Amino acid sequence: MKLIQKLESSFYIQLFTLIIIALIFYWPSLLGGTIFIDDDGFIFKSAPMIESNNPLHFWDRSTSYARSWPLSYTIFWLIYQFAKTHYWIYKLINLCLHIFNALLITKVFKKLATNRQLMLAALIYLIHPIQIETVSWIFQLKTILATTFFLLSYQVFQLFLERRNIFIYTGALYLYLFSLLSIVSAVLLPVLILYETLKKFHYKSYLPWVIVLPFFLLSFRIGFDSSEAVSKLHLDERLSIDFNKEVKPKSPAIHEETEKKKTAPLIKTVEKKIKIAFTNLSYYLSHFFFPVKLSIVQEDVTKTNLANITSWIFCACLLLFILLNYFILKIEITTELYLFIFFLLSILPILGFVHIPFMNFSLVADHWIYLGMAPFCLLTVILFERINKSYKILITVFFVVFWSYQSLTYIHVFNHRYKLLERVITMSPHDYRFPMELATTLLKDKKLPQAQKVIEAALEKPPLKNNMTLLLQGGYIDRQLGDKQKLSKKIFQIGMIYIKNNEFEKATLMLEQLKEVSSDKNLISSLENSLKK
Repeated sequence: MKLIQKLESSFYIQLFTLIIIALIFYWPSLLGGTIFIDDDGFIFKSAPMIESNNPLHFWDRSTSYARSWPLSYTIFWLIYQFAKTHYWIYKLINLCLHIFNALLITKVFKKLATNRQLMLAALIYLIHPIQIETVSWIFQLKTILATTFFLLSYQVFQLFLERRNIFIYTGALYLYLFSLLSIVSAVLLPVLILYETLKKFHYKSYLPWVIVLPFFLLSFRIGFDSSEAVSKLHLDERLSIDFNKEVKPKSPAIHEETEKKKTAPLIKTVEKKIKIAFTNLSYYLSHFFFPVKLSIVQEDVTKTNLANITSWIFCACLLLFILLNYFILKIEITTELYLFIFFLLSILPILGFVHIPFMNFSLVADHWIYLGMAPFCLLTVILFERINKSYKILITVFFVVFWSYQSLTYIHVFNHRYKLLERVITMSPHDYRFPMELATTLLKDKKLPQAQKVIEAALEKPPLKNNMTLLLQGGYIDRQLGDKQKLSKKIFQIGMIYIKNNEFEKATLMLEQLKEVSSDKNLISSLENSLKK
């Protein structure tokens, strides 16, 4: 009993406990040394990151870096100067900050819960399966940093409300600025700061609004800049008709303005935005308790769950209840309600209703709710405390075992590039980039037959059968393997695509290549006849 009390109250014992548990769960991540899609595009193959001697390059407003996450890029640049491609160093930094964030939960929410509840929330936050992606993915340092800076800002601002010191206030404002410049996860959270300020001052006084105004101005300015920059995915789609040359998959990184631009599809109608927002919210809530489909890319929930009217009604009633309680009836917000509002404000920008655009991959992602996990873990613990004692132990044991098993399983998959990409392909079967990524990885490891199988499987899917990038990569692999039959089919297919697009010069070039590698006269004559027409 004394040991439990020490664990609840001693800072150093809490820190030691969190470190030991984190190492048990995340050790495979440090050993894996695996990098993923954005890691190359933003860091390890990014010219400004590798070649630039000036970290201020990322603050140049003529580039999209300064309009998205300039502080994160600068920190990556600083780490790269000494770590280079020692991937474990980046992952160790992610893990250390993640442990620090878990510890911050016990400090930031100290007035809302007991020491035991705070420590349990910190442990859930530390090892929950949803957190694996953020901590193990190098590029998600930006997400972890943004959370660290906001939680520190929130803690320092609470200290300002107690001491009314201008220097403390300035520190809180700067920390919030650093959070937004890392990534705009906390773009809506000045609302919470306003609530805390209104509690301390008279509601009819103008002073609380003056105090919080700089936070809102920063949020609006940087949030707008970031949404404009991130909405443009600069994908270089240049293709080659040289089958002797491997086609490299392009990372969805934000490159320089000179590259070809591709804008992520934006959801325009209000009705659809509301549907997607409620659907995504219900997804995140269910995914927290039962994270069974863990992947860096999730299936499109709008296709599988958009008709879930129950979740929309639940969410709408909950929001109306909050508004009715506080703004109309002036009923004091309870701890549970406060934590849920914190959670909602953290994830609202990525639910689909607010103009923070989605990437081209999916409408939901585990790392998007990293900040929102902090209040929601504590909310879960508090609600669990109210369960009948006869069921509490059974339910607690179930979730501890289930979440631990899912985390330990996923972190091994996440650090195995082949397995992770195979899982992503299953989740997003109509996106050509992931088969390309897997095929390229297999090529680097000189596993040509396996790479060929990946490309062939992708080309069998109707939406991808005429994908030029996959055909070119497949043609390169076929040539390397000496598989003239499959190479001939791909050359013929590419020729027909060029004819359909009225690119007759390229189609003629394909015909010449087909004559060189194929002895199938029917195939050659079919392409010739199509070209003549």
